Amino acid sequence: MLSHASFLYDIEGKDVPDNVQDVTVSVKIIPLKAFKNQRSLKKVVLLEGVQIIEKGAFEGCSALTTFKFPAHGFEKIEGDAFYYCDLLKNITFPNGLREIGESAFHSCESLITVDIPNSVQKIAEYAFRDCLSLSFVKVSTSIEVISDFTFFRCRDLKTAILPEGLKEIGDFAFSCCPSLNIMEVPRSVTKIGDNCFKGCEKLLEKSSLEFDGDVKRLTQERFHGLPMHQLLYRQHYEKSSINNTNAHVLRELYSEDEEAFRRKDMFGLTAIDIFYASTNNKSTEKDINITTTATTTSLIERLIEIARKYELDRECKLEREDKLTQEKELAKSSRFSDERIHVETLVM
Repeated sequence: MLSHASFLYDIEGKDVPDNVQDVTVSVKIIPLKAFKNQRSLKKVVLLEGVQIIEKGAFEGCSALTTFKFPAHGFEKIEGDAFYYCDLLKNITFPNGLREIGESAFHSCESLITVDIPNSVQKIAEYAFRDCLSLSFVKVSTSIEVISDFTFFRCRDLKTAILPEGLKEIGDFAFSCCPSLNIMEVPRSVTKIGDNCFKGCEKLLEKSSLEFDGDVKRLTQERFHGLPMHQLLYRQHYEKSSINNTNAHVLRELYSEDEEAFRRKDMFGLTAIDIFYASTNNKSTEKDINITTTATTTSLIERLIEIARKYELDRECKLEREDKLTQEKELAKSSRFSDERIHVETLVM
């Protein structure tokens, strides 16, 4: 069996020797799984003219530490291309790159920085999932959607810079990134997916999530205009713990709209979770003492007014229903009595 330290890949489909450590590539398209599981491969250089890396081409190259793209003409990285290249620390994407495929850099556990050039128009799902050492991300200005799970469980990620023009951040896109504490969400964002920032404790602990847009509009959309949207993002940064004080108030308030009650915001929190975090949890069930601003206090007081009004409305509704039931029973009894008298008259 062939064994070489260095290797020129100049023909698509060319057999790759075992134990190759240094590869130079000149073909236009690096084909499907061309170097998959080449565990001795440490360095790859792509010459001018290389345009596409197909799916799984370098998957499982666990010793790969150096990868150089051509300066011009490179266009696409397909799915799983660098899956589990866990020693790859740094990678510089070329201008002209248009697409990064699904799970392209999944589990590249040593990758530190990702600066995505403005030519990139699409980053697919799971692209940088489980990049455990990733600390900095800057996203292309051409990106309109950050797909589901794109940066999921990047546990060392501290800073993410998102571009103006971004419209949507997908479900779980930054979930389980506990170190994330600098995040800029531009005005252009109109949709933030479910559990988008779930498990991002530092974003919950302090107000480091910068919304340049209309926060109320976003939260109204998430909770479909429920009263709780007025509290969202105003106080929960100051309360990292969630408990069950006053749970029954909100449960009764939303008992007729279970779907809305369970709907979660981008932190994976429901309306009632936000309510818990907005109180100091030292009050009685009917008298909530707030240690926040007057504006927030008035909002919470308004919420309690709504809850109490709901109680009164429900009591009135029950009274009306009881009265209607009694009237129906009385009418039924009266009809039965009339029918009995009519039958007795016929018999006689």
